[in-house]
Amino acid sequence: MHSLFVRLTRMKNKKVLIIGIDSMDRELLLKFEDSLPTFKKLKKMSPNIDLKSVFPPDSITAWATIYTGQNPAKHGAVFFVDPRNPFDKVGVTATGDLDNTFLGGKTFWDIASKSGKKVCIVFPHIGYPPWKVNGIMVGRSVKGRTLKGGDAPPILSYPEDIARNASQNLNKLEAKAFRDDFDRYIKLSEELVFNEMEFSLKLLAKSDWDLFFTYSDVLDGIQHYFWSYFDENDPLFPRDNEYKCVIKKFYKIYDRVVSEYLNAVDLSEYAVIILSDHGHYRRPAKIVNFNKILLEMGLLYKKSNGIMDVYKILSKLKKIVAKISTRGVLGKMIISFAYKSKKARKLYAEKQYIDWEKTIASACDMSGIKEYSYGGIKIYKHANNEEIREKIIQMLRDLKDYNGKPIVKWVCKREEMYEGEYIEKYPDIIFELFPEYGVGLDIYDEFISDSKTHHIQPGGHRLDTPVIFISTESALIPVKQKIELMDIASTILSLLGVKTNVKFDGQSIFKM
Repeated sequence: MHSLFVRLTRMKNKKVLIIGIDSMDRELLLKFEDSLPTFKKLKKMSPNIDLKSVFPPDSITAWATIYTGQNPAKHGAVFFVDPRNPFDKVGVTATGDLDNTFLGGKTFWDIASKSGKKVCIVFPHIGYPPWKVNGIMVGRSVKGRTLKGGDAPPILSYPEDIARNASQNLNKLEAKAFRDDFDRYIKLSEELVFNEMEFSLKLLAKSDWDLFFTYSDVLDGIQHYFWSYFDENDPLFPRDNEYKCVIKKFYKIYDRVVSEYLNAVDLSEYAVIILSDHGHYRRPAKIVNFNKILLEMGLLYKKSNGIMDVYKILSKLKKIVAKISTRGVLGKMIISFAYKSKKARKLYAEKQYIDWEKTIASACDMSGIKEYSYGGIKIYKHANNEEIREKIIQMLRDLKDYNGKPIVKWVCKREEMYEGEYIEKYPDIIFELFPEYGVGLDIYDEFISDSKTHHIQPGGHRLDTPVIFISTESALIPVKQKIELMDIASTILSLLGVKTNVKFDGQSIFKM
């Protein structure tokens, strides 16, 4: 999400309070603003500044960028699915904790700690397990507790005694919710937001912190699951449904939460930042099958199967499984089995029909299961790699739907987007489609077909819907009107008055 609110006063070096709200979206704040008094007030007091997420707007990638001030090709937390080994992402980031050793010592709070600032960091995304800081750091696992009460891994902290008796009710909720679980999911989600707030406010009051950060990701899950019940333009939208206002309800909850934090600090001493990693919108209901296009271009090769194409049959079976995966007892059994079985997830995500010995290029996405509007094309070793890349880029620029409308919003070579030692984690070509279309990988379906997984999580991440509120009581003026997540770390440190030799890819948005 991309929301940023900064309150500054005449003091040059401030204490800083940061509230991270995953997936909060600028357009929804605007839509709901008459019901959001705290955000509405902040908007009137703030200049208009645009904040943009990273590519891809994946939570891990985005928060790592916020924390380090580095572009994703430098910090390396990039997880496009490798079509030849989809389990690299489907099996790891979706079901377990990421090895976060690449972050320790490199975040804005580490830099502040080393400069002598007293910090308290609560539940940062990919901050589990926590590490030593000059103050307190509390981390929780991405493995959430189940809706029926199953325990998650223990909350950990530095120092250890801070979280020794932390309640399981502070842990995340599991990443799957079925239609008959919705009421309980809503109830537990609301409780979690306020549990997080109460825990954080107690720590905030515990000491006179120079830097305090707390994070909540409940809104992200709510928007993923309830988007089709809220969005009247979603093809699955049910008229007069009981869940139409659930997303709005949680924006109102966070409006209250922000108000509580603002009331808990002396605003003459604190700068307060509320930010998110990406926005949210309707997941595409239509997909463009790029592997089919590459097959027709002679760049992707299909395995030979004789008379009976077993891979075509397997492709159809996968679509049937996806269609029933959120329905009734059978759907629950399928999803539960997929979560427990590595082989099942791998089988679903793998493209068994591709002859990798001959294939020159194939499409790749962010999930292997759900469709997004952003993706890439990976080119395998070939004598004319650059010529092939140019040919594919031109094809993407020229690509139109059945009505003659362009499909691709933008396309570029990976090194035109970012530079860094991990640039090869990106596909050779990266692109974003117009929001009505998602990246499909089938070769047996039509060029453009219906998404078979839209119903699983109808909401998806959006890259460029920032919400930025900046209220200043002094002459501090933003030095630029368009900012990126890479600018946040240096902005925080400049507010703290911390100087560093670390080279960020972004810069402070204020001249201090």
